[in-house]
Formats: sequence, C-alpha cells, structure tokens
Amino acid sequence: MKDGTVKVKDNIIQYVQKMQQAGAGELLITSMDREGTWTGFDEQLIKQITSIADIPVIAHGGAGCIEDIGRVIKECNASAVALGSMLVYQKKGMGVLINFPDREKLNECLQ
Repeated sequence: MKDGTVKVKDNIIQYVQKMQQAGAGELLITSMDREGTWTGFDEQLIKQITSIADIPVIAHGGAGCIEDIGRVIKECNASAVALGSMLVYQKKGMGVLINFPDREKLNECLQ
C-alpha cells in the first residue's frame, strides 16, 4: 500500500504474518486516523500487533505527549515510536517549531 488507499483482504493478524514471512525486519505501524491529531497512539492496534509479531514494532501516529510514548512502550510492548507533529509543528506564517521532549521526563516516563 503506497498511501493507505488500497484495501487488503487480509485481517491485521494475517497481514502481519505475511510481512514477517516475507522477511520484514520490523513493522512501522501508522494509525492514519490518528496521525497529526495529538490524541495518542492507537493502543488497541499496537497491542494486537505486538502480541503476535516476532519482530520489532514501531508505533506511529497520534502521539501528543510524553505519557503517550510511555504507555505505548510499557503497556502495548512497542519496541520504539516514531514522532512527527509532536516534535515538529509548522503553521502558516510561522517557521518550524521544534519541540524535543525533556530527556529526564522522557526517561522517567519509560521506567
């Protein structure tokens, strides 16, 4: 799927299994419904995938705060997260605002 508009016949479990069998080394899971919303990751989807995946799972789409990162790592067993809007926000008439989470708060959240 190049842009999320092509539907596949497999359910998520079958699709993850096919990707692993095809030799994928990791899975980047983007919740297109949550991407850019800052409402949190699709934790149900990530849990479903990490429960059957034998390879690392990277959660993407929806992170709005450090706590979202901690939850998806600790409670959903994601191997990593990919962040976009939470770190880089661009608004018309403004430049790019880069907002890196405080390292200490991030470490605290992940413990």
